[in-house]
Amino acid sequence: MNVLFLNVAFPDLEEGAGLYGDMAIELAARGHSMHVATLLERKHGRATTLAVQRGVQVLRVASGDLFNVGFVRKGLTLLALEGDFRRAIRRTWPSVHFDLVIYPTPPITFVGLVEELKREHGCATYLILRDIFPQNAVDVGIMRKRIAYRYFRRVEQRLYAVSDRIGCMSPANVEWVRRDGVPAEKLELLPNWRKVRDPIPAGRDLRREWRLEGKFLAVFGGVLGIAQELEFLLDLARDCRDRKDVAFVVVGEGNQKAKLREIAAHDGLDNVQFRERVSSGDFGRLLRLADVGLVNLSRHFTIPNCPSKVLDYFEAELPVLASLDRATDFGAMLDDAGAGLWSITGDLPAYRKNLDRLVADAALRREMGRRGRAYLGQHFTVERAADIILR
Repeated sequence: MNVLFLNVAFPDLEEGAGLYGDMAIELAARGHSMHVATLLERKHGRATTLAVQRGVQVLRVASGDLFNVGFVRKGLTLLALEGDFRRAIRRTWPSVHFDLVIYPTPPITFVGLVEELKREHGCATYLILRDIFPQNAVDVGIMRKRIAYRYFRRVEQRLYAVSDRIGCMSPANVEWVRRDGVPAEKLELLPNWRKVRDPIPAGRDLRREWRLEGKFLAVFGGVLGIAQELEFLLDLARDCRDRKDVAFVVVGEGNQKAKLREIAAHDGLDNVQFRERVSSGDFGRLLRLADVGLVNLSRHFTIPNCPSKVLDYFEAELPVLASLDRATDFGAMLDDAGAGLWSITGDLPAYRKNLDRLVADAALRREMGRRGRAYLGQHFTVERAADIILR
């Protein structure tokens, strides 16, 4: 088949793969002709380019800036994406007949392009639902239920309507969308996935470089945004200042990073280090040196979320310490895996109790890490996810 994969965050496949890179490579390896259209932000100062990487045609479409920018600028870029992608796809692949179009959320604003492709090509359409917008924006206070909400809500409903099949992250996610009026026959469980790899070989000793020798090391890796409510992680760090043997490392970028740094500096949280995004190799090495991986979700969510970053922790045989909202069924999955401990965001005594338990019990950490790795191989492989989509 000729497959078109639309998204806004696709990696350089020569440097790493990640969630969507793994899927594109897997489908190409099965003999499908993979065409990826992804965003090239204006801040990089480059024109639209096409490259072939690991058997995948990757079209990087020059458009506006979307990541680590203000909400107004982000909104304008989201509105411009569809037209920019349409023009680039038509210019680059004018004679290709697409059999399948795959598109994850975010964003939802490719809906007009998907409708057009379905009409012109008669192709199947598959939505990978990883972000329920605009409700998630309402939950975390970015948007109110006014004009913008009503506009994006109509776009969301069009996206569900044009999609032949919708893959949802978890059983609670499936049920949430079904209750929203989407026909049950369109919905299926499509958990997050990855290409399971052997442990990263020894290399840079980041503990030594970052002066963390002898510390119990808790690592957060991912987006530093409102959805993560990492202020509550800083509450835990503040509560742990009496423990000189515990350190927290936060790796990544996001629009809340400056605020979080300011809070940590103001409160003298010298047990917290903020690090820029590192290479996938160095992040894997860091996880192999760490003692626990952190998952954080805002207490305000009313929609269920399942963070994909946990798969990095599972692969590294790292137990998970999670702070979660009440809507998600991620905690139930963690219990089923036997791979970590969780509490509700805002319950600091429970959060601290779970941390102390993990600090005190190395055997428990090893067992949870082993169970997480096994659970990854059973439930979250890219091969299994590709089977679901192609079916």
